[in-house]
Amino acid sequence: MCVLKMEKLLVSVLLSLVIIHVGQCKNPSHENCGFVLGNDSVVCVRMNITAEFKIGYNKTVDQNTTESAIADFFMNCAQANATGDCDKLTAHGNRNITMNITWESYVMTFIFKANNNKKWKISELGLSVDVNKAFVNVTPTAGNITGIYSKESYINNLDFKQSYHCEQNRSIQLTPDTDANNESIYFNMSAKISDFKVQAFEFKNPTSGNYQDSVECSQHTNIRLIIGVSVGCAVAGLIIVVLVAYVVGRLRNTKNSYEKLS
Repeated sequence: MCVLKMEKLLVSVLLSLVIIHVGQCKNPSHENCGFVLGNDSVVCVRMNITAEFKIGYNKTVDQNTTESAIADFFMNCAQANATGDCDKLTAHGNRNITMNITWESYVMTFIFKANNNKKWKISELGLSVDVNKAFVNVTPTAGNITGIYSKESYINNLDFKQSYHCEQNRSIQLTPDTDANNESIYFNMSAKISDFKVQAFEFKNPTSGNYQDSVECSQHTNIRLIIGVSVGCAVAGLIIVVLVAYVVGRLRNTKNSYEKLS
């Protein structure tokens, strides 16, 4: 009887750990959009992405009036389309790709660059928004504003015929382009990117443009390692506890049996 109880306890504990582990690893149920950019049946960019954006607006109209609002939205896969230019040569012999993803009143732009050493990166990404359509409660008169992330390369120094993959959320701040629109000073913009996979410039099969050797982001790798080690240690500890309880139970049963015989 004691053995059966210990086995049932061990099974229930393991099932609980599996449920907890799955719950921790599960990503939010937002759409993951897929795009292919190419010219003349040759693919130059393949991308899968889940993107969430937040735009804050705060403007002091006069001494007694302040307008403020926040717009939260996701990339709408059903309406999103990718356009752009594949593989333009620069004056320095580098190669550039500009990819624009357009949906509703939004445009997300990726700029890919490759050098003569056959390394590629995402050097800049940005978001252009028609704020007159993005906000419901407040109607700023700014028109289109653009936020840009270009402090450092979003992805850097990948070899040709390598893809980049990152499941975890990565939040970035987009700097409003005040040169293009003076009203941009009243806005702050951010993006959260997850389930991101991308490859650019060269593919082993350029007509199909399938992903090749994947480079995992360090954040993704570290989190997977931490979760794996934590769950492994927890399972090992619980198994030890259950085994100790089982041995103690067996010893007690054996002792009782000897006492009855004597």
